Amino acid sequence: MKKFLLLSLALCFSIAMNAQEYCTSLGWSTKTDRSLDGLEITSTTGQRNIDIQLSSRNNGDCYRGVMNSGDPVQFAPGDNINMLVNGEMNWTYIHVFVDWNADKDFDDSGEYVEKQPASRDNFPYGDGANPTNRTFNFDVPATATTGLTRMRVILAYGIDGACTLVRTNDAAIAVDVEINIGASEIAQERTITVESADPTQGSAVITDTNETSITSDNASISVTAIPTEGYSFKNWTNKATNEQVSTSNPYYYRGENDITLVANFQDKYVQVTNIPTIFINTENGVSVTSKEDYVNAYVTVRGAENPEDNITEVLTEIKGRGNSTWGMAKKPYRLKFDKKIKFLGNDAKEKNWVLLANYADKTLLRNALAFETARNIFEFGFTPSVTFVDVVLNGVNLGNYTLTDQVEVKSKRVPVVEQETTVSATDPEITGGYLIEVDGFADSEISWFQTSRDMKVTIKYPKDDEINAAQSAYITNYTQSMEDALFSSNFSDPELGWRKYIDEASLVDWYIACELFGNSDSWWSTYMYKDRDEIFKLGPLWDFDIAFNNDNRLGDATTKYMRTYAHDPKTWIARWWQDPTFVSAVKTRWGELRARGLKSFMNNYIVETAELLDESQKNNFEVWDILWVRVYREIAARGSYQAEVNFLKQYVADRINFLDNEWGLPLGIEDSENSNNSVIIAPNPVNRGNDISIITNAEGYVNVSVVSIDGKVVYSTNEIVNNNAISIDTNNFASGMYIVVVNNTDGTTYRGTVIVK
Repeated sequence: MKKFLLLSLALCFSIAMNAQEYCTSLGWSTKTDRSLDGLEITSTTGQRNIDIQLSSRNNGDCYRGVMNSGDPVQFAPGDNINMLVNGEMNWTYIHVFVDWNADKDFDDSGEYVEKQPASRDNFPYGDGANPTNRTFNFDVPATATTGLTRMRVILAYGIDGACTLVRTNDAAIAVDVEINIGASEIAQERTITVESADPTQGSAVITDTNETSITSDNASISVTAIPTEGYSFKNWTNKATNEQVSTSNPYYYRGENDITLVANFQDKYVQVTNIPTIFINTENGVSVTSKEDYVNAYVTVRGAENPEDNITEVLTEIKGRGNSTWGMAKKPYRLKFDKKIKFLGNDAKEKNWVLLANYADKTLLRNALAFETARNIFEFGFTPSVTFVDVVLNGVNLGNYTLTDQVEVKSKRVPVVEQETTVSATDPEITGGYLIEVDGFADSEISWFQTSRDMKVTIKYPKDDEINAAQSAYITNYTQSMEDALFSSNFSDPELGWRKYIDEASLVDWYIACELFGNSDSWWSTYMYKDRDEIFKLGPLWDFDIAFNNDNRLGDATTKYMRTYAHDPKTWIARWWQDPTFVSAVKTRWGELRARGLKSFMNNYIVETAELLDESQKNNFEVWDILWVRVYREIAARGSYQAEVNFLKQYVADRINFLDNEWGLPLGIEDSENSNNSVIIAPNPVNRGNDISIITNAEGYVNVSVVSIDGKVVYSTNEIVNNNAISIDTNNFASGMYIVVVNNTDGTTYRGTVIVK
């Protein structure tokens, strides 16, 4: 144990033991062109120069901490203080606060010491001036509390007291200076001991010595907490009382009593809200500024449902992605891991993953709603996954994102075989697999072509650096042959027309999804894939942030067909809709999808997911204060998250009603989906010829009718309900959708729907 006998400042002691901390939440600065270089403070005790050298930044809180902790500037009651502030300070103000009564705030009378302009034009310097310093002169009140306190210097245009900015679209810097008022010098010896709450998480030392305890009457004792890898310092507590002493590290202890200071640590990565948080740290903290060039990074996950998905600092690469979305303030990203990973428990085990920002969608739900409806109600070969997460990039909270699959030809993703680069025009493998996108931005890509009717198409797979000339020629010619057949005189012929090249079932589902979701980019961006020796299938669905009535270029699109009002090119869909068989297939399929509980599913998904995201959306819109601002194509900014969700719910209900009326859906489906008097039918769908069981709350003697969607009664009989169930043979039913009606003797009607294959 080492003993130092020095003079200390006795009146600082009791103040330092107060557990209250000064506020530090100054808000966000969005510009980077202001700086505070230093302060020159002159008082009766002499001049002190404090080096600051800080610039405003656009990606973090503007508060920078205490610049001279452990080395206070000396003031005296009644003293006159002269302070020169150096820096780049044009177009703003400098604000000075001093906590004269040492109560850990700057809210009392006289503590807002002075405000001075430090900028151009209407400010004192005039047009063209570029001031580099300002001088402040003020008196220390005779009634100022003696002891340790703080002065806060803020460079900002507008503030709300010493703790909050009111103008976040400007540069801002806030620094604190530790001062001591009215020092009287006495000696007070005390023993300081330091220890770690958990040695596996970190250690604690007394600065400038290897000892863990010290007896001293020094003015201050500096202690430092050293976290181990994966942990960060949390706070110092008093071992005897378990009360928090400070959150500073290093910490300068000035108390007059013996004390054991305990260093507490926490996981370096702390989950932001109730959903998983993805932490991404790039090497050397470099920014992600390119869609083309990756930067090395490490990914950590906290808050995953399954503990094994909480990975720590896994090597990856990150770059930007998207077209119009890349130009928005909140950026979307693509991750490429060093090794294949089942990221956050998703089905695919792959390297490439996508983080959708959903900046233009204030519900944060539109992409997820489309994907989950497609996965649960439709029948696509592959639909991207949905995992809601919060994202922290290089320590900056970016808010809510949707983690999803990269659209690519891989296992558990686009379901086609992968080709070799050595395939030639005569190899059987030349027929597949392929992934293409009818793409309005195709001419900015490397592998793309244009059909004779000006449809621009990007070849997504084989990849740009793998595809050879034979493969490119094959898929180009195949697509052109499909288009030629579509616009031929016998285009609707099942053998000679477009069906020779495209799977009708996937086309019907894809078209209905585009209309149901109101996707204004339906024809601007359309994925199609082709497996070996197979024909085209439509999908996967993608890009719905401006769907669901969220595109002001269309106006209110609740009752507008996307085949008519969506953005060009609509060349192919206009022709498909001229095929009566295709139109009939769409209407029949719509009935089948409705019978599966489409409306209930979508409504329930919106309600339940909005509830899940409540914490995350609040965090998101604290970071991105845009609920009252139209940032892209929104029809309106509705001012609250709940208002945005309500708008989406209403659109879905109204859109389904519109399509029901347009496509001739019987009212029985709506009744069966929403009525408490519904029946359960199993199996559903059922293969023709097999029995179905109708489970109902009806009792005793009932009448059972089965009606086709065109209104024909195909089955009607009186039955006795046994154990709440009725059995019906479907051997004489044609394939299609049917409404089942059960009439009880008390007048109650029960309904349900069934699909017969």
